[in-house]
Amino acid sequence: MKIGITTHYYKSNNYGGNLQAYALCRWLKQNGHQAEQICFSIELQPIDTFCIKKSFKDKLHDIIINFKVFVYNILHGKNIYKLKYKKIYSNINSRIETVCKFNMNYIPHSKKVYSKKNIVESLDCYDCFITGSDLVWAPTFTSVILLLAFVNKNIPKFSYAASLGTEFLSQKEKNKFKNYLQSFQSISVREQSGATLLKDISPVPVEVVLDPTLLLKKEDWNEICSHRLINHKYIFCYFLGDNPKSRQLAKSYAAMHNLKLITIPYLSNKYRECDKNFGDEQLFSVSPADFISLIKYADCVFTDSFHACVFSYIYNRNVFAFLRNENDKIGIRVKNFLDLVNISSHYCDTPEKENIYYINNLKSANELYDSSKLEQLKNKSIEFLNKSLKKAEEKIKKQ
Repeated sequence: MKIGITTHYYKSNNYGGNLQAYALCRWLKQNGHQAEQICFSIELQPIDTFCIKKSFKDKLHDIIINFKVFVYNILHGKNIYKLKYKKIYSNINSRIETVCKFNMNYIPHSKKVYSKKNIVESLDCYDCFITGSDLVWAPTFTSVILLLAFVNKNIPKFSYAASLGTEFLSQKEKNKFKNYLQSFQSISVREQSGATLLKDISPVPVEVVLDPTLLLKKEDWNEICSHRLINHKYIFCYFLGDNPKSRQLAKSYAAMHNLKLITIPYLSNKYRECDKNFGDEQLFSVSPADFISLIKYADCVFTDSFHACVFSYIYNRNVFAFLRNENDKIGIRVKNFLDLVNISSHYCDTPEKENIYYINNLKSANELYDSSKLEQLKNKSIEFLNKSLKKAEEKIKKQ
């Protein structure tokens, strides 16, 4: 059976997002199916041009930077400021190219890039459709493609570990989801909060399943993991948010434990003041395979990322997780995962826990990890996939 998957893959340089896209394709292949990510975009572009289309906010940011350069040059008659930002953006572009090269080489994907206008043409290419995982159903940022609205009722479709990224839906949003979900043969989400939101509007029971990265074994990840990149003892910091407290704690912890501080800065693809001079070594040309390696060989991981926590668990690393900022709305998925593997104490989400003495007095995460609950959920997740795929095959045979 050939399966088409819709998620945030095309033109994405998000490490966790791309690794979950890889994982679902890999698991399906291991279980006898041909699966690939469906490339889709608002505008049709060649498959080999994974360029990042700048939003209005990013364009405004560039205008402000250029204005600062202009003012600086008038006052100082030098181009140091301009050269500094030119180097930063050159490094960011290098990272984007590195990530996209991994995507092209390791993640099966459609040769054609679709849009909302012609996505129905993909119906001739696949026997079954899956949407997920990741934030594919965020009510403020989804599409008819991620909701599989283009798939007619005669073709099997289901969701796997779809995330809404919220604990609240307006009545209008509930009506929208209720309408789109009617033709789904089965539905699963990544968080219990999502299951609660969809329970009363879904045509079928909503199950909670694991993120695809947790379906694979450590040995599977070792196959694509890069060799060790840093030869000395280090902390790996991976911060998507701009929380200054977490960065200061990482510096303090590194100094107290005589560890180098390794970081991947400017993950929002633009200059951020919080990343300036943060880290003994700042890495840019980092692929998803390198991302795994940086966690695998780290003495400790400081992060606000769900997937960095996942790979810390897979490789039995000590990890401390933080809020991305004071208005963090999606930290709940990090908290839920740490609860699941018995290290909720390592989620530093309050002023009392954002404290170097609190962190230093914790038992190492690798002494606390408990996989029993996770293994139960893994079995449940695999059972959901097998049942959904079997239903799909039966539906295909009847046609």
